[in-house]
Amino acid sequence: VECLNQRLHFKWTDLSEYGASGVKDDVVKRIDSVETCRIRGYDHNGDNIHSTFMVALLGEKRGRLLDGHDIRRLEKAESQRKGKYEWALEAAKQGASVQELEVRAGLLNVPSASQSVVCMREPFMEDEAFQSDVPKHVKACFTESDISGRTAVGQLKRNVMRTAG
Repeated sequence: VECLNQRLHFKWTDLSEYGASGVKDDVVKRIDSVETCRIRGYDHNGDNIHSTFMVALLGEKRGRLLDGHDIRRLEKAESQRKGKYEWALEAAKQGASVQELEVRAGLLNVPSASQSVVCMREPFMEDEAFQSDVPKHVKACFTESDISGRTAVGQLKRNVMRTAG
């Protein structure tokens, strides 16, 4: 009711692999979807204001890495809108994941204008007793199998924490 009184409208956008048709495999559409998640309102002078609003859930898996198709798509989009996707293209060439680009678009690139919520799960697989009870195929769904993946997830979480202050 309070949201209605404040004239707030929420639109759900699922960016997961089960998300909206056409968004799953198009990294540019995913970035654009995050960037259009806005809270709009008015400041004390009555001027329009807006800030990014995103809910991100970060675990121990970094998600799908960008591939050649993604890079070509970003290059095409950047050629059409100079400067808009330059940061994403650079990150893609350095081995970023789709999840990392989404978090950058919704939080890290606009920290002063973001009202985002980021929930980070602590590494639950560090408990050796627990690990021995988890089947390998289940463990693979929730954790990175190599050190570079675990390092990238840790770095993303540190960047989020640094931005959050």
